[in-house]
Amino acid sequence: MMEVTLPKHAGPPPHDHPWDEAYYVTQGRVRFKLDSGDQLIQAGEFLYAPGGTLHGFQGDSEGPACMLIMDAPAHAEAFFRDVDREVKAPADREKIPEIGRRNSIFFRMKQ
Repeated sequence: MMEVTLPKHAGPPPHDHPWDEAYYVTQGRVRFKLDSGDQLIQAGEFLYAPGGTLHGFQGDSEGPACMLIMDAPAHAEAFFRDVDREVKAPADREKIPEIGRRNSIFFRMKQ
């Protein structure tokens, strides 16, 4: 489980991975993009994204939005550990898609 704080418009680009994820918003609002379309989730609401679902999210509140993210099984840990080890400066962000691929997270960056 991860606790995440999202400023307005901050969040990962659309991506998919083979494991399930669930989100519980504890403060503010979060806008999700899913295979099935856009959804605005508010504090106290829950969203489930099965493995293989293309998804992304961004904070959608004037103040920070907060949520809990649950992975099953907990594969995202290795991705975040690698990002922490390898991404030390803004220019290092270009490494993130490859780090994702190594950890079965496939980002769908806008062209």
